[in-house]
Amino acid sequence: MSLYKDALAMEEGSLQGRLVLFSMTTLTIYDLCLHIHKDVAFVWRRGPNIINVLYVINRYLWPVSFIMQDILVFPVNDLVCAYLPYFVNILRMILYIHWSVFSAFRTYALSHRNHLLSTTVFVLGAAFIAPNLYMLIGPGARTANSPPPSNCTTVGNFDPVLLHMRYVHTTFFSQAY
Repeated sequence: MSLYKDALAMEEGSLQGRLVLFSMTTLTIYDLCLHIHKDVAFVWRRGPNIINVLYVINRYLWPVSFIMQDILVFPVNDLVCAYLPYFVNILRMILYIHWSVFSAFRTYALSHRNHLLSTTVFVLGAAFIAPNLYMLIGPGARTANSPPPSNCTTVGNFDPVLLHMRYVHTTFFSQAY
């Protein structure tokens, strides 16, 4: 009986996670539709510069990431399952690097052009890249197209040291922001 309750609780948690994911996607796309005229006026009509590039990455790659993640919620064929999780993870790494670059620029501006401090902020913000790449493309990393409700999942390299590093980095930066 306990195994049944555990399986039921896991499925309810999975359903709640899916609903949150769909809600994030819907709200983000709705926000894009509401403010597209402002984006055109203030971003697209200007010449390209680093701030506009950072804005476009932050504004438009998150919905793409959410949509790709939404696709993985449903049963997909083996070809889609073989490649789409990698694209989602690489896209998320690009978005996280974006945060590191933005934080470094902000630190540079607020610290009266202190190169050492802004470089330190960037390096510490981008420190997650090595463990994430190892989990993504290292030996043993693969995707599994499981039957519903699991569907397509990424099975990575579960090295306890790297998982601990990833956990410490994630919890530290989620509390810092």
